[in-house]
Amino acid sequence: MITTVQKLSMKIMNNMEAEHVLKDSYICPMKHEGSKSDKSGKCPVCGMDLVKMKELEDEHEHEHD
Repeated sequence: MITTVQKLSMKIMNNMEAEHVLKDSYICPMKHEGSKSDKSGKCPVCGMDLVKMKELEDEHEHEHD
């Protein structure tokens, strides 16, 4: 029998694993639909180089004056 704590732990681990996979994914800087990929390449919509989602997130985490 799985306890509530075990269920919660499993859910947290699944979320952490999913976040890791997403950050290793690539996407168009313009975030076009269908541009997400598990490897680098070109956006099928606009032809821009795909960037790692982690890099795209880091660009938006800077402070504004």
